[in-house]
Amino acid sequence: MMAAFEFRGSAFSLPVFQVNTADVERISQELEQRLLESQQFFVNAPLVVDVAPLTLRNADEDASVGPLDIATLVRLLRQAALLPVGIIHGTPAMEQAAVAEGLAVLHASAQHGHEKKTPVRSRRAPRTPTMVVGHPVRAGQQIYAQGGDLVVLAAVNAGAEVAADGDIHIYGPMRGKALAGAQGDTQTNIFCHAFAGEMLVIAGHYRTFEPSHGAVPLQAWLENEQLMVAPIECIS
Repeated sequence: MMAAFEFRGSAFSLPVFQVNTADVERISQELEQRLLESQQFFVNAPLVVDVAPLTLRNADEDASVGPLDIATLVRLLRQAALLPVGIIHGTPAMEQAAVAEGLAVLHASAQHGHEKKTPVRSRRAPRTPTMVVGHPVRAGQQIYAQGGDLVVLAAVNAGAEVAADGDIHIYGPMRGKALAGAQGDTQTNIFCHAFAGEMLVIAGHYRTFEPSHGAVPLQAWLENEQLMVAPIECIS
């Protein structure tokens, strides 16, 4: 008889909600605006709450407002239809408060962006062969290239999602979401032959886009922990 349940290993790309201030009121005000700009992409989305900017810097610029109120922050996120599932880089007190609110305590498998880094590519284990997808990725479909790069030779339609631990190359029209560096590799890139998409994500850093009738060749990468995009002039 088949077992009633199993514990299985898996790999998911979760958005990271990085907390840069202990001022929850300020977070609330900016969150409302960000959610309007993101076109509801994050509604009911699981989030990892990263508090490293508060725990790693020497002096808190918002010390006047006191320490971060984890319980209030979690309630704020849930009221915004977001689903915080874990906390990372917290102090013992923060972790205890997060557990009391039903969150898991997570531990980073790689160095955090606020710490001194060795370039990721020099530490990277050998990749698996590149995954090549030759058919259109339709709305509601998800493609994930675990351990390597992803090449899509056809269209990625609106509502579809493609992800890879390495780089992503899309040679058909790109109208959905693309997530490179799904396991935290900040040196990955996204290349699109004809981009008119919804969202780009690299190692947890995201950028959303308004619907567009035109499509342009585009490259995305991380620079100083910011997701940068630029047209590719010489693509053919």
